[in-house]
Amino acid sequence: MNLFIVFPADTVTIRALDEKDSSSAATYITMQNITDNNDTVLKYSVVDGKWLDTNGGQRWGGVSVTGLTDTITIKLRKGNDRSINFHATRWGGKAALSFNGSSEKVLSSYVDSDNDSVSIPLPNTGGIIGFGIINIFAIVLECIILGIVIFCLYIHRIKILNLITEHQYELVAIVIALVGFTIMISLGNYKSTWMDDSATMGIAAKNRSLGEVIELILREESTTPPLYTVAWHYFSKLIPVGTGALALWARMLSIIANTIGFYVGAMVVRRGWNKYVGIIFELFLITSNALIVNSGFAVRSYGFMILMPLFLLYAIILRLEDGKENKTKTTVVHISAILAICYTHYFGILTCFGLFLYECYLFIKKRYSYKFIFSYMVAGAVYLPWLIINYLITREQWGNAFWISPPTFGSIIDILNWLVSSQEFAILCVMIGFFVTIYKIREAKLCIDLNLAMIITIIVEIFIVFFYSKYLNPKSSVWTNRYFLNLLPYMLIIASFGLEEIISFFTNGRIKRIGFVYLVMSCFIFINSNVTLYTKRDMESSFYQPYREAAEYLINQPDANSPDTLVLISSTYSIGWDYYLTHNGKFEPIKYQKTFQGDFDRENIKKYKKIYLLDIHILLNDADRMALEENFHQIYKDEKSTVTTYIRN
Repeated sequence: MNLFIVFPADTVTIRALDEKDSSSAATYITMQNITDNNDTVLKYSVVDGKWLDTNGGQRWGGVSVTGLTDTITIKLRKGNDRSINFHATRWGGKAALSFNGSSEKVLSSYVDSDNDSVSIPLPNTGGIIGFGIINIFAIVLECIILGIVIFCLYIHRIKILNLITEHQYELVAIVIALVGFTIMISLGNYKSTWMDDSATMGIAAKNRSLGEVIELILREESTTPPLYTVAWHYFSKLIPVGTGALALWARMLSIIANTIGFYVGAMVVRRGWNKYVGIIFELFLITSNALIVNSGFAVRSYGFMILMPLFLLYAIILRLEDGKENKTKTTVVHISAILAICYTHYFGILTCFGLFLYECYLFIKKRYSYKFIFSYMVAGAVYLPWLIINYLITREQWGNAFWISPPTFGSIIDILNWLVSSQEFAILCVMIGFFVTIYKIREAKLCIDLNLAMIITIIVEIFIVFFYSKYLNPKSSVWTNRYFLNLLPYMLIIASFGLEEIISFFTNGRIKRIGFVYLVMSCFIFINSNVTLYTKRDMESSFYQPYREAAEYLINQPDANSPDTLVLISSTYSIGWDYYLTHNGKFEPIKYQKTFQGDFDRENIKKYKKIYLLDIHILLNDADRMALEENFHQIYKDEKSTVTTYIRN
């Protein structure tokens, strides 16, 4: 806890003097980091003032952001043998340092080099004398509180051990969910979000009202239901201003939703199948790179498309357990689950339709009463007004054409393969689960009923989308992998069922410590998935566009906000890019233009001396590029951000 809150602490105040040595070309100051004698980078926090965050450091001068203060105060933990390091170049200026309120000392960050550093030793405060009376008192108080907690745990150890014994499954499920959370957290800031994600971030921006968000969803994002966007609108108010991990925080709502989904999945599957299928299923979930990249790292409705199908499956389990009884509580849960999945993604309607068909079969077999249809009618009545309004707006915006290509018959195999992250072992388990279900179709077991319900849902959803996209309206095809994400948990449950059947077949009555077998199999699933490598690969190849990297590059250019400089971006949507340009509201955004607006703008570029171009997603058209290259020539292209610099001929 003390490491997290940086306690007990020293303070260092850095004041940019806006002065330079006679040989220096500028007055820039960049504090790189604070290190100990082992070159370990120490944690610090800015408690006063505003400089530009740069890869763990703080920069003043030579940047395009406005509103920086001359002085910042940083807090770091007390210690010994520490140094504060400054980037030293021929553009370096002078700054004044004060430690714990002491008198200032002036330093110069100028050297005749493009890349060097200057280290300033900090006084030692790690001894008892350096702690101070108040800090010593606080630490003693912490020790007393910790001692009381340990004593309470000791005297209640029997109850705690019994509680652990009674809830072993829940604890294991929590641990696995936390492993999945850790995987997503460790990779969540690896690459930037892409344009559609930034569109959601702009539409759901924290400075808008809820009414504005709903209006923008209908006007600008009509192909997406509102649940996730509205949730992100409220979540964005919790994102720290000026955070360094911008992409990670943007994705955090989806990461949390999927982490909850991991645990909920284990609980739901234990209820419908058994604890072994539940644990295997949860392991398949946390090692699915298709899930992590397309749901965990999506700042769109896909972030909820694992949790909501599991919620709906839980409602179906309750209905199967009730049979003809139709309890009011179960009906309410089912209505809520239908609305939740349909307000997450429109393919949720198809998922509900597949399950509805199976429940019609149960009604024909006299296992349900006619009242089973009541929840579908209520949910439909609530959802239909939104659906009709949205449909009319979408037709007006898109007409009879959509951007997705129609599928081929091979696309069906590709979808099924993608849903299990192309893992051969998982594919084998799905096939076994399918054939075992067909073999045991006459057995009156809850798990077989659920397997059949999911298999019918998968077949119905894929068939309807395929028929519509290939034959009925190929110009408005809706066949794309991530739209089928709501089927991913159902596929992996069938795979988990198949694997559990294999293990049961070979171990039944032969091995006493069956838990050890499942432990070994769990380790195999995790190692075989190679989830980290495949997740990084997919992030680089599938949904990566360097909006964050471009923003950082432009912010660090001294002239990007100058009147005679134009920042031109070929494709951005709403104001989502401002999240990166402002570090979530820490600065005012750089002024930029979205492509040229007709002949006037193409002629108007002649007033600029320099242009920074981010040509991304939808590239500049031929007329715009010709106007640019007739008046300007390229002098540099940054490889990481892909920003190209042009100067006037």
